Amino acid sequence: MGSSSRDVEGLDPYEVYVPDCSVKNDDSLKDADVCEDALSHIAPPSVHNTIAEMDDDLMLSRMILSTCNLAAMLPQGVACFRKRMQEYEDFSKKKEKMKSSMSAMKKEIGGFVEKEAAWDKKVSDLTRMHEIEMSDLNKSFEADRLKLKDDR
Repeated sequence: MGSSSRDVEGLDPYEVYVPDCSVKNDDSLKDADVCEDALSHIAPPSVHNTIAEMDDDLMLSRMILSTCNLAAMLPQGVACFRKRMQEYEDFSKKKEKMKSSMSAMKKEIGGFVEKEAAWDKKVSDLTRMHEIEMSDLNKSFEADRLKLKDDR
């Protein structure tokens, strides 16, 4: 957004412009007076000053040129809008699929966590049993060794 280098009487050029029209919430844009009031307040004062300084022929020629350019760009603008809306809808569908996939993955991860905990417990139990068996085996081996020593 560019700012005009012109100083508009009594207005801070860096302040945000807020249109000051008398259009009410329940007014209809089918009423010519309402449309004129709304359109006459859309542009900031610096634009009004620039237009006021134009002679009638220049203002009318620029208005006609702008209107023709708008009419020429409108179909392309509508096509671009439709394309972007379709992209948005496609993205929204993909987003929902991704949310569904993420939910399924979280459930699957939860299952893996449970399986890992079960396997961890099983390994701990087997390790403990192995240590007990090895301890018993070592005691038995030591007893047998001592018995053999005594028998000699």
